[in-house]
Amino acid sequence: MAKRPFPFKVKLSAICGVFVVFILGLDCFQIDLSFTDTFDSVDSEPSLRGLQQPPKPHPHAGAKDSLGNYGYVHDPSIIRRAFETNSTLTRYTIAPHEYESVCAPRYEGPEGYFGYQALTQKLNVPIKPPSKAAQKLRVFCGIYTHPGAKAKANLQAIRETWGPRCDGFMAASTETDADTGVVHIPHFGGFEGKYKNIWQKVRSMLGYVADNFADDYDFFHFLGDDTFLIMEHLKEFLVSDAVLQAGGGPGYPKPVYTGNWMKCQWLTPWMFVPFVPWNRAERLYMSGGSGYTLSRSALQHLVRDLLPICEAETIAPWEDYNVGQCFAKSNYSNTLNNDDSHEPIPGLLPVDSRDAAGAQRYHTYELDVTASGLGYLPMKQFEGQSNAYGFDRKYGLDTISSSAISFHYLQSSAVIRRYEKLLYRRDLDSTDCPVEVPAKHGGAIPYKYWWPLWKSRFLFSKL
Repeated sequence: MAKRPFPFKVKLSAICGVFVVFILGLDCFQIDLSFTDTFDSVDSEPSLRGLQQPPKPHPHAGAKDSLGNYGYVHDPSIIRRAFETNSTLTRYTIAPHEYESVCAPRYEGPEGYFGYQALTQKLNVPIKPPSKAAQKLRVFCGIYTHPGAKAKANLQAIRETWGPRCDGFMAASTETDADTGVVHIPHFGGFEGKYKNIWQKVRSMLGYVADNFADDYDFFHFLGDDTFLIMEHLKEFLVSDAVLQAGGGPGYPKPVYTGNWMKCQWLTPWMFVPFVPWNRAERLYMSGGSGYTLSRSALQHLVRDLLPICEAETIAPWEDYNVGQCFAKSNYSNTLNNDDSHEPIPGLLPVDSRDAAGAQRYHTYELDVTASGLGYLPMKQFEGQSNAYGFDRKYGLDTISSSAISFHYLQSSAVIRRYEKLLYRRDLDSTDCPVEVPAKHGGAIPYKYWWPLWKSRFLFSKL
């Protein structure tokens, strides 16, 4: 007698169930999909790139030059020096296809209605130079990117806007261009230029920066190519009492790790694992979107002591979570338990980056969404994002710090230049935008906000 096949619905349910469990496991339990290769022989296009065994194991293999040879050492001052010595490079250029976005009337730019309010009313613009104490700090900016057309356009905009304000600058990619600060950083596991292995890419980037530049800079900020960084505010924050105390005073002998606090929120509702004080450091990590900042001692501790024992062969698209997990494995402890024992909590707990009023400095989500608390997300997703933070998540203009440091999810090079114009070049309209862009809404609230605003009281009462 022939076996009866399972009903289609049963098959479909089983497949969906396995898929959900697999995704949840990837998110929070870091399922290891590693390869057995220990060198760069698993490139996505080895026939085009040529195979070479690195001189040292990853993440200390180093960088390749424009011809694909190992041993390249990047000059991190190239962008800053080029803009200081060549006046033609300091020119703020707007491409024709960017003009309408960069020169849009107030409230009608790509930053959104509430984003415009945040950038022009909450921040003190134009941005002022940092204090003398902050100017003494040397900060290295490390961007992870790829050679796609959009990424290249973003990098060009960054080089013309906030990039030269970094004391050191490097963009880790799959090719090297010495004049633009782009460096080919090979990594373990293949998938070069693919987001699915960004952890190994950043891991090798951290190793390269620590091996070559650790002694030259006080702090290191790592971020993506769709973020705007206000260096003046970052330096002021790094000389604040909170950071100085966490770093052990002048010179920052103790490791400092800071950014926008996040936590793996799926564990509690799905896996029934409660949040308890002893594992707080293990659950927290700094969002890679807005970038995370490491002191010299934190970078050296991470690369020397933690990377060899932490997710060394894991292939994963979340580098920020893994960096947090590595710091959680540190023998160093910078916080005490809140029970009667006051015993140290294992792991390096990140420094709270909020200002004295509790407003955020590092912004992971789109500014228009954060500043309004509304946007395109339904209420349940707002609650999910709220739970994803390591501190109480709030929305509205009051959550935007006047000393904000970074803004993530800038969708194009035009948006990066738009932020530069609003924050640094507000008085140069006749120079930057000689032809006026017609207003569409006359400064009134656009229609897309009417329905969310009507529901705002109900939404905020649930957050």
